Amino acid sequence: MFKVLKQRLARFVPDVVFWRDIQGMKVAHSTRNSPWAYYPWRDMDAGTECEGIGEILRSMKPGVFWDCGSNLGYYSLYAAKLGWEVYSWDLGKRAVELLNLSARQNRFKIVSHHQAFTAQLVRYRELHSAYAGNKVAEDPHGSVSMTWKEAAQKYPAPAFLKMDIEGAEMDFLKDDEFRQWITDKKITLFMEIHDLSSHYHLARWVNPVCFDSLCSHLLVRPRA
Repeated sequence: MFKVLKQRLARFVPDVVFWRDIQGMKVAHSTRNSPWAYYPWRDMDAGTECEGIGEILRSMKPGVFWDCGSNLGYYSLYAAKLGWEVYSWDLGKRAVELLNLSARQNRFKIVSHHQAFTAQLVRYRELHSAYAGNKVAEDPHGSVSMTWKEAAQKYPAPAFLKMDIEGAEMDFLKDDEFRQWITDKKITLFMEIHDLSSHYHLARWVNPVCFDSLCSHLLVRPRA
């Protein structure tokens, strides 16, 4: 309830871009969409490490990185800085605009999409904000999502796939073809988990993958 109220009140705040230094990069933020980021005492560098994604990116040989649910693009930008080939998706139009501003400022090449990334094709209500908690809301007359199969045909398979899509991750865990694709392509998958029933679907995901539980996150790695 408080989160919804905060988002509604934010509509009255002017949308002004400001910059913060994060991991040696200039990252664009918005006074309307990311007010927490302009507190001068907030350690923004730590924000890129809190989920362990920065450490994983550094531990792997740079390859292709897919960032599904990129928001302002901290991980997309950091991966690009480390030499990864980056593709990102986010529901929020403003989030993608800010990510693109940051990419240009740092002279990074990032292929970004203002589009939902889904297991199955859906039509959804387009969102213009950059809120981190944006979720897909189906709308028969809305925008069309990009499925993982479409992305896999269009772009190189990722060595590392990060997925933070506010509960829609379960649709991917239920998808036998997606699980097989992750296994066959030897993809490292980092996924936020919101549903305890995910363990049922993980039990069906047999070798050759191994799992690590990182608080509310799941790390799936190919077996050596």
